[in-house]
Amino acid sequence: MKRNIRSMAAERDLRRILARKPLLAFDYDGTLAPITGRPEQTVTPPAIRDALRTLGLYAPVAILTGRSRDDAASRLQLPDARIIGNHGAEGLPDTDTAALQAQVQQWDALIRQHFSADIQRAGLYLENKGCSLSLHTRLATDANFARQLLRRIRLALPASAYCFAGKCILNIVPFNAPDKAAALHHLVANDQDMPGRPAIYLGDDLNDEVVFQRAPAHWMTIRVGPHRHSAARYYARRQQDVLWFLLITLNHLRR
Repeated sequence: MKRNIRSMAAERDLRRILARKPLLAFDYDGTLAPITGRPEQTVTPPAIRDALRTLGLYAPVAILTGRSRDDAASRLQLPDARIIGNHGAEGLPDTDTAALQAQVQQWDALIRQHFSADIQRAGLYLENKGCSLSLHTRLATDANFARQLLRRIRLALPASAYCFAGKCILNIVPFNAPDKAAALHHLVANDQDMPGRPAIYLGDDLNDEVVFQRAPAHWMTIRVGPHRHSAARYYARRQQDVLWFLLITLNHLRR
């Protein structure tokens, strides 16, 4: 059974892993910042940003997000954090970003050519993030029509486009792009100061489950928002609990 991060078991596990100088890694939307109707409206809570900046003085910090790297960096303002964007597709040294962007641009043109009117009618929002696309559905005016439209779009895309749902969103990424799990394992394996260090990872959505599923036993994984089918070992009841966890972690590191 998964345990709450406020439990005694979670605190013992946290102390154990912090003694091994872990990489602290986080999703952004829904984890470090509340989810909003449109992605450009999202703001990082100042208390979370300040806690992350201070944590960076004691341990390496990484952000693994569906947003582009530039977008996430502008919202976090953490100059020392390692930021991986587009669900893992942007930010790793061996990734052919230009090739991924070329694929995504073709899909963007296809969708806009054939579905623009229906996207507008459904109240959806198509976002091109360079190495991935997102169709945001939180403001959909007709849920049934929106579901049918998303199905039609998925069928129109080539097999090289990998589509997966999230919280009020359909993500479209190149099938051969790295995911968040591959990105985090790369960061850990190639750490300049301590290769192979453990990791603590917090995330809230479907694209974070690949990290939870492929995490070694000595990592600590936390799902933000309880979910009985999540592979994470711990959970936080709500997004506001993330700040509590950051401050508890900081207190342990200071000691």
